[in-house]
Amino acid sequence: MAAEPTDEELNTIRLDTDRLKVIRSRLSDISWWMRILCQHFARRANEEDQQLGKFFQAPFKAVRLLDEQASWPALGPGTPGSI
Repeated sequence: MAAEPTDEELNTIRLDTDRLKVIRSRLSDISWWMRILCQHFARRANEEDQQLGKFFQAPFKAVRLLDEQASWPALGPGTPGSI
C-alpha cells in the first residue's frame, strides 16, 4: 500500500497551477477513471494468466447497449431476456 504524501509533495502539486488543472480535469472525467480501472484489471489478469499484451484485445469487446432491453442479456442468467 502506498504511503501518505508528504507536505512537500502536496505543496509541489498545490503550487503548480498547470498540473493542478490537469489533475482536477482527470478527477472529473469518467473516461479517465474507466481507463485507469481497465488498466488495473488488465495488468492483474495478464499477471495471473502469465500473458503479455492487451488483455481486452481479443477475448472481450466493448458493446454499446442502446436501450434497457438490450442490457438485460448482458446482466447474465436469471434476468428478463437472458437466454
